[in-house]
Amino acid sequence: MAYLKAKASRGRFDVSRFGVRLEDFAMDSIADLFRRNTAGDFEALQRYCDAIAPRDAMTAEVLEGSIRRLVFSAVNQHIFHSMRDFDSGLAKIIRNLKLSLKDHPAASLGEVHDMHVIFSSGKGNLHAPMMSPEFLEAAIRTELRYDASLKKILSAINVVLDNQSEYAQMVPLIQVAFMIRAMFGEDVNPVSVIPDHGITEEEVASMIDHVMKQMGKHGETYIKRGRLTEVEVRCYLESLRRLLFDACCDGKPEQSYFDVLRSVLPQLTRNQYQHKHRAIFEYMAKLAKAELKSAALKEL
Repeated sequence: MAYLKAKASRGRFDVSRFGVRLEDFAMDSIADLFRRNTAGDFEALQRYCDAIAPRDAMTAEVLEGSIRRLVFSAVNQHIFHSMRDFDSGLAKIIRNLKLSLKDHPAASLGEVHDMHVIFSSGKGNLHAPMMSPEFLEAAIRTELRYDASLKKILSAINVVLDNQSEYAQMVPLIQVAFMIRAMFGEDVNPVSVIPDHGITEEEVASMIDHVMKQMGKHGETYIKRGRLTEVEVRCYLESLRRLLFDACCDGKPEQSYFDVLRSVLPQLTRNQYQHKHRAIFEYMAKLAKAELKSAALKEL
């Protein structure tokens, strides 16, 4: 709540445009952090904390500081996703930042605890606190002209992060996007030499490869339980790959799940599909689409 109020006071966030109370928006921002798996574990929190230090060695101070950074990151991500339909300018800045980072000589894009971050060339201590937006903005403002390109902005950020040791040599991507918009407006690098063409077919294929790895893990559980054979799981995965790629790239009318699976298992009958395959295959298709949507939102 305090973090959202601070953003609102600086004119960087207006909850009224979403038609909800500030309290509700705050709770929605961190809800996914407390989602439990089938075993009742808080996976997101456990994964985040385990990456920092062994639980028995983590002090209360380290835990509090780490969770604070995780909450701030979750709030920023929720703001961005909530503003997607209202704020195409911010989405454009983020997309162009990602494109600029692909061939930048110093700064690079990475992921830490499910959060996109910009690394400086020095990398440094990943467990140190991240520099506040106000400090970073003040440090680079005097170094940049009003017409600075994204490449020059990223280079200035890289220099600032490399020339200090108190903070981590990385900064959240969403934080940089908000900072750029505050400093330069939405038209930074207008008629950009880094055009926004959306997600390319190559990027879609890469995301689908990632989804298939996740689906392969699900398939293994069905093999262990004796619900499917290895051959059937391979056919499922090939069918799911075709289903996702056709939906994203080919522009074809979406086929029924039965027809998709039968394209890989030609002898499959409707009766066999209904009694043995439908529940499992359609559940895996639902998971695969959700995984692909999540991956695509990170790229937009």
